[in-house]
Amino acid sequence: METMTCGCGEDHIPGMLARFGIVGTTVLVLGVLVVMLLAGWALAGVVWAVRRGSGDDGHEESFFDGFGRWNDENDE
Repeated sequence: METMTCGCGEDHIPGMLARFGIVGTTVLVLGVLVVMLLAGWALAGVVWAVRRGSGDDGHEESFFDGFGRWNDENDE
């Protein structure tokens, strides 16, 4: 009997489990998630640095100031 897959790579999961084991597969998946998280933070940092360097209005803001500003702008 043929299994139905969506074509997104789930048919490779049994082979990956056989090759790396459950712990190895878990470590591989978590490692990929950590790399994606770090890439997102790096991209956000680059965007923050570019935006900070483009306009010098005398107000020094940190990387995290922009998160609260979105709510302030919507409240008005």
